Amino acid sequence: DPAVNARVAADAREAGIWVNSADDPANCSFILPAVTRRGPVVVAVGTDGSSPALARHLRDRIADEVLTPGIADVAAELARQRAAFHEQGISTETVDWSGRLRDALDRFG
Repeated sequence: DPAVNARVAADAREAGIWVNSADDPANCSFILPAVTRRGPVVVAVGTDGSSPALARHLRDRIADEVLTPGIADVAAELARQRAAFHEQGISTETVDWSGRLRDALDRFG
């Protein structure tokens, strides 16, 4: 019932409580994206409530085609390199990560 949903959402907002109605984005205070995880790598896809099926489809394609089984190892290797730069007092903002990323992907990805 749209009227009941609107009243629940209004009451929740007044009480400082988050509320979600998957089929009624106007009465939501948060979203639930389609999420996939591979170790420290997290990808979330949302459609602002317009199509949860599309978000799920995109999440699954990304998980199957981009997040290879070794992607967690790639993340760990790049984190190790980043920490090593920090230990040497080098800002990682000045590092050209593209080659390092390619190397890690070739090695683990």
